[in-house]
Amino acid sequence: MEYSLNYLANDLFLRQSELYGEEYKKSEIRHIHTFNDLSVSDLDDWFNSIVTKYAFLNIEQINNFQEFLKSLSHLLITIDPNKLEISVDSVEETDLLLWRESSNGISMITFDKFGQIAYNYNGKDGKKVKGTFDQNIDMEKLLYKFISA
Repeated sequence: MEYSLNYLANDLFLRQSELYGEEYKKSEIRHIHTFNDLSVSDLDDWFNSIVTKYAFLNIEQINNFQEFLKSLSHLLITIDPNKLEISVDSVEETDLLLWRESSNGISMITFDKFGQIAYNYNGKDGKKVKGTFDQNIDMEKLLYKFISA
């Protein structure tokens, strides 16, 4: 993922910097946040663990999930990843399901075996939102919808 490589390059640059290297090493401020037991810089590892665990995923599902992670990596620069708590599961061992529960309800994104992406929201107040999208979806918009519900 681009963000992971950029982070590693910037981290290495700061550690080796003559001006800021010592301060950076002493600093308690770290740019790595945990994300479901992984760091933001390890979204690649999270991706690889999911692809390995759910070996049934086809190329379209993997590509759509990569687009989701690309949008997620850009978003995690501005928000605390600990608040997301995204869970991963499968549906009938053919579709990848990402879901998260908030105080308002449950949001779900499904990457199905036909290359479609489905979004579902079930609010605790009875509100329901459903949508099915092809691969040419604005993934950032879908991601914001997913985490804001």
